[in-house]
Amino acid sequence: MKNIGLKGYPLSSYARGLYTILTGIKLTMPLPNREIAERSAIIESNVSVEKKSLNIYPNVTNSTFTVESSGYEGARYVIYDIQGNKITNGVISKDYNVNVNDWSQGTYIFVIYEDGIVSDKKLVIVSK
Repeated sequence: MKNIGLKGYPLSSYARGLYTILTGIKLTMPLPNREIAERSAIIESNVSVEKKSLNIYPNVTNSTFTVESSGYEGARYVIYDIQGNKITNGVISKDYNVNVNDWSQGTYIFVIYEDGIVSDKKLVIVSK
């Protein structure tokens, strides 16, 4: 990595252009090795990756199940039975309970829709 921006390196023009795009700094001369390491650390520290998780428990239930969400808040969900019939829908909040007292025994599919994309699917089994 320390030589990638140096003149004569096989990918130097590509690397210099990429460096300009990422940092906004146009390179007019070879970048000192020390600065490459500093810039890499800055770029890496500015990148934040949002981790998403969805837990449904207990997953075999006969009364209610709990949905714990991180990163999906505000996304739309739909619960289908195994034949594809829509049972219920709503908007995901951080933690909430779903009452299944009126549902028939069977397997249900919990589907999350974000920006028109199916993001996650979980099975919920109801036993009576």
